Amino acid sequence: MSESQHTPNQHQRWLKYGLNVAVLILATIVIVVLVNWIGHRHYQRFDFTQSRQYSLSPQTTKLLEKLKTPVNITTFYVQGTAEGDLLTKVDDLLTEYNRRANDITITHIDPALNPEKRDQFIADLTGRFQSELDTSKAAIEGVKKTFDDVKAFANAQTAVLPQVMTTLAEDDRTTPLLMKQLNQIYMRLGEDLGSIAEQIDTSLKSKMPDYRAAAALARSPLEQLSSGVLKVAIERFQKLADDPKTPDAEKDAVLGMLRSYKSISDEVQAATSKLDDVRAPGYTRIRNSLLDSNCVVVTTPAEKTPAAKPAEEDDTHGVVVLTLDEIYPNLVRAQVERNEVRPEDGYKGEEVITGAILRLTYKHDTRIVFINPAMQSVMQRGDPSQTYSAVIDRLQKMNFKVDEWQPGGSMGPGGQPMPPQPKPTPQPGQTMIFVALPAPAQDPRRQQMPLGPMIASAVKEHLDAGQPAMVMLAPSSMMAFGQPDPMLEPLKDWGITADVSRSLLTAVPGNGGRMRTINQITIDSFPPDTAIGKAVRGLKGVLVRGVALNLPAAPPKGVTLEPLAKSPDDCWDDTDYFQMDEAKKDDTDPKGPFVVAAAASKGDNRLVVVGDPVFASDMVANAGPQDLFGNTVYAAFPANAELFVNSIYWLAHQDQLIAPGARTQDTRRIEPMTRGVLVGIWWFVLAGVPAVCLALGAFVWSIRRR
Repeated sequence: MSESQHTPNQHQRWLKYGLNVAVLILATIVIVVLVNWIGHRHYQRFDFTQSRQYSLSPQTTKLLEKLKTPVNITTFYVQGTAEGDLLTKVDDLLTEYNRRANDITITHIDPALNPEKRDQFIADLTGRFQSELDTSKAAIEGVKKTFDDVKAFANAQTAVLPQVMTTLAEDDRTTPLLMKQLNQIYMRLGEDLGSIAEQIDTSLKSKMPDYRAAAALARSPLEQLSSGVLKVAIERFQKLADDPKTPDAEKDAVLGMLRSYKSISDEVQAATSKLDDVRAPGYTRIRNSLLDSNCVVVTTPAEKTPAAKPAEEDDTHGVVVLTLDEIYPNLVRAQVERNEVRPEDGYKGEEVITGAILRLTYKHDTRIVFINPAMQSVMQRGDPSQTYSAVIDRLQKMNFKVDEWQPGGSMGPGGQPMPPQPKPTPQPGQTMIFVALPAPAQDPRRQQMPLGPMIASAVKEHLDAGQPAMVMLAPSSMMAFGQPDPMLEPLKDWGITADVSRSLLTAVPGNGGRMRTINQITIDSFPPDTAIGKAVRGLKGVLVRGVALNLPAAPPKGVTLEPLAKSPDDCWDDTDYFQMDEAKKDDTDPKGPFVVAAAASKGDNRLVVVGDPVFASDMVANAGPQDLFGNTVYAAFPANAELFVNSIYWLAHQDQLIAPGARTQDTRRIEPMTRGVLVGIWWFVLAGVPAVCLALGAFVWSIRRR
């Protein structure tokens, strides 16, 4: 066969190569479509930013996966009105919520570009508060009718007063002066009330009427008229009528005026009292946020909002409004250094948005009560070693009610001492968590109120009633005087003991390389056997006045004990903690590691014990480097707040909330390596590296042999 028979001609080559190109194009199209289909069905984005601004925390993700109520998040802001790229960051954050939950929809409304959409949105929100607004509107309309009656009364008085003045006795000097003043007031009163009525009408015709401002506008002239005019006139006229020296003609005229004055005074007071019905605080807050600032509105369907809350609480009607300042507070100051959401600000957006969603969709009746033996409130900023505002703020954002009980009295607004408060009791069906802070030890040489036994007794009764509690222990030097810590009594039934005459110490290098003793113990060991330990694992915490807990190998019948946190190996338990300069580790001192936090359960009842009195105080929760504005750049010991908050979730039987929170997103977790990982690394270094080197050498030798 000749060579020409094997050589394809031009037509065959075109067909061959054209077919190859067609197959390649078709395959490419199929691959592109398949990849896009997979990407659409299984979207995944990897976040490598330092502030984790494109990621949601495991806690939020866990909650969104169980979300069953439809939630709509509406951005209500004008593009270009916020600093930097703040609006873009908010949109990116909301996109993550939409991606993680099918029941969350995101709507964007620019009030300047979409006035019709804006008006419809405002009308929908206003309609949720219609019953309250109808009451407010009725009260204000009633005031306008009173205005008309007052104007008619004033016009009548301008005709009556001059006639009455002719009947006054010649020796009366004060009554004519009063009547002249009244006549002057009544002559301009009608015009003044008419002007105020016009202002009220104007304010009520807006898209979102300001009923509280209208009520304040209506109240002012009524109160001035009632107390400054009518009251003075009635008192003076009554005095004349009761005076036997008053001539009969003058007395008859005054009595006739008294009836009309009392009648209009009663009407004015009734109208003023009706203005107290103009409340609607939820509507007012939403109105102010929508009209005064850029905001994000979180709503649920009106018919699917949680059941009505107690009267003392403010019902949201399925609406929560978050301003941009709430989502990213202090962002402008943070951008002074760099145009990026700094870690300390990045988590706050997720925290408030998740809190808003929970407030609308997650119903639970849990009340947390701090038993505070000090007179300073733990809920307000003050001495950071005695306040817990940082963790309280987080709990309130997750829809928990937080209060405090000060059995030893409190400090009043003016600094005056206030009497002790009665012990709080839970409502039927309510879970109440006691957080018992340690009371100061009672010195037998002084006369003090025995707060310790009182608090311990209250905690024991609380636990015996099946309610959960968290107890914080503190080292006590009073053990040397034979005075035991009363807070240990409620723990005996659970099998937990502690020697509070000792405190944990450790040694660190000091000046000149000499070792010095300190009581600040770093902890990073959180057993992963519990959900709380898993949520905190990899974070760093600290003990300032640590107390070691003793958990028995065989707990009491029906009790389950689990350690939540352990101290390092290089610390010891010492009785000389109050003289740290002289404290030295000796053979008689117990050596670490120690259990410093533990969880106990007895059926459905739960208890958490922490061996540090300031474990979650602001002194620790807010510890870390600060910027020029006094803001904490990052948490130095994030495990403390995370352990405390997740323990509260566990005590409240809200196990679905237990997870790493938004505040841990900026924290790089370095978890302790397991024994299996350590063994693997050991074998890789010992045998794997030499084996790889030998294999590479053999490969190179075989190549060179060829």
